[in-house]
Amino acid sequence: MFPIKLIFALYLIGIIAFTLLRVLFFIIYFQQTKQIEGNVFSEVMAAFFMGWRFDTVVSMYLLAIPTIFLFFTFPFNKIRKMTTLITIRCVAILYPISFLVSFADIPYYGQFGSRFNTMAFAWMDNPKFVIGMIMGEFRYWLYIIPLLAIVFLWIKITNTIVKKARTKLEGQPAHLFTLKTSFFYLLTSLLFFSVMFLGMRGRIEKKSPIRIGTAFISNYNFINQLGLNPSFTLLRSWLDDLDTENVPLSLIDDQEAIALMKSELNIQKTIANESPIARAIIDSNEALRPNVVLVIMEAMSASKMTRYGSPDNLTPNLESLAPHAYFFNNIYSAGIHTNNGIYSSLYSFPALLKRHPMNEFPTPVYTGLPGIMKQKGYENTFILTHDDQFDNMAGFLKANHFDNIVSQKNYPSEEVLSTLGVPDHYMFEYAIKNVFNQKHEKPFFVTFMTGSDHGPHIIPKNISFKPKNKDILLSIVEYADWSIGHFLELARKEVWFDNTIFVFVADHGYSGNSPYEVSLDYHHIPFIIYSPKYIPEGKEFNQIGLQVDVAQTVLGFLNQSYTNSTLGINLLKEQRKYAVFNTDDKIGCLNDSLFSIIHPDGSQKMYYYTQKSMVDVSSKYKELAEDMKKYAYSYIQTSQWLIQNHFTRSGLKK
Repeated sequence: MFPIKLIFALYLIGIIAFTLLRVLFFIIYFQQTKQIEGNVFSEVMAAFFMGWRFDTVVSMYLLAIPTIFLFFTFPFNKIRKMTTLITIRCVAILYPISFLVSFADIPYYGQFGSRFNTMAFAWMDNPKFVIGMIMGEFRYWLYIIPLLAIVFLWIKITNTIVKKARTKLEGQPAHLFTLKTSFFYLLTSLLFFSVMFLGMRGRIEKKSPIRIGTAFISNYNFINQLGLNPSFTLLRSWLDDLDTENVPLSLIDDQEAIALMKSELNIQKTIANESPIARAIIDSNEALRPNVVLVIMEAMSASKMTRYGSPDNLTPNLESLAPHAYFFNNIYSAGIHTNNGIYSSLYSFPALLKRHPMNEFPTPVYTGLPGIMKQKGYENTFILTHDDQFDNMAGFLKANHFDNIVSQKNYPSEEVLSTLGVPDHYMFEYAIKNVFNQKHEKPFFVTFMTGSDHGPHIIPKNISFKPKNKDILLSIVEYADWSIGHFLELARKEVWFDNTIFVFVADHGYSGNSPYEVSLDYHHIPFIIYSPKYIPEGKEFNQIGLQVDVAQTVLGFLNQSYTNSTLGINLLKEQRKYAVFNTDDKIGCLNDSLFSIIHPDGSQKMYYYTQKSMVDVSSKYKELAEDMKKYAYSYIQTSQWLIQNHFTRSGLKK
């Protein structure tokens, strides 16, 4: 059918042009392949294949409106010729705009190490300076030559297509369509539009369309960046900028906030050229180097556990760890989303209200627990049950010190039960066989993200687990806990078990029965460090702490010396004045007895949460309320400032 042949021809020529542009990019920055250890060819080919996928997405967007216009008008013989030629001319104009972005991307990447995005326009308040800077670099002039060549060839080829289309249409009868051919045309058109929609989406997985993080398939930044199309990154960053949720916070003056946080963290001496909150952690004890396994449990609210008041005995396996575990009883999650939980547990930065911390572009680099562990010689692996593109997990984590990602794509398809992927127990079984029991030249740091305690709730069949509760919301918690017990039971049989510490924390809780508009059940989470070898006798810690303290506490447990450039503290040695967390638009701040809720307009309410009192006592404790607000604002504002000013990677080896 003529319209399909025409659009496919335009797509194919566009892909060839994009591929040539990628080849040019690769040649210019070829030296960066010298960083790659192993098979350079396979890494580069994988990047080019990924590039074809992103080029296809961009092509489908460029072709979308012209295609719709062509298909809807082609059946009408009086305008068929005119609309076909308009379609080709429209495409002939759109593609060179994308080519221009690709050429602007070449010097941009050389300067910033990431593909073209809206940050490039931050210079535009001084265009004379920018133009002078570009024109002053002779090598930038050289890029104009291939740009003009590709645009010239593009125009020449599309002109040829116009001539052939005109000839083809002139040779066709005026009335092409009968009732039968019209039905076939409609059916074929719908099928073609479906294929184009799939091309625009970039992936067939239900969980997430293609994201920038999809290109992060390697441990090498150049390979990951090579697979991207700069038109895609520009559009994605522009859409992110338009999102009102991404407007920078202005809760308190930045410098006032930083000064308060430095005081609270007892920072008396700054480190030159590092973050203003960076402090050297020196441990005089001999450093431990066991394997470390961090399990981030989906929605495991403390309120689901018997020790924190649940009457349903849902978590006997977790609670049975007490004889050889440190239990931290008053820990609070940073936010209410899984992305907050992963981000804060691993990288020790709080949730910034409505911001999605793992979906920024360019992707910020954090030091965090994975960065420190890698510097200490560990191999880092992240394992989850479902599609690793959801929440841009793979892209963010690969850019932030994880060597390996194990996700739904690694599991047998028959084990995938829903959009949440495989059940928890299978993930653990797979990990023991395919990750833990493989030969390791280094100690390993493995992070799990469980998924079963999230809808759709599915308890797998043909396993030994049998729930005691009929309510699926209770029985799924029983299953999630059983999976933890099953994992540890299998692990105890392995040679690496004794030299491994297991850390359990939740990404967040669930709304539960908390009476407050900011649910404490959603934020109060367990934090457990378990190791029969290293913890011969269990201990409970009752001071308040945060999810951002997990990494520093684990490093403290290991007696590690490092640079702490985060807002996290070691709960084994340090104390917090307040715990701060948020539910996207409202901030919670509490001490050992009072809970303050801060609204978007700055108004506050305060309650005796330990008594579950609903009496607002904010007017009674005005000075304390103001201190809590200032602390909470400073905590969040400082975090934003550190991210904006690229201090999140302080402490990494240069």
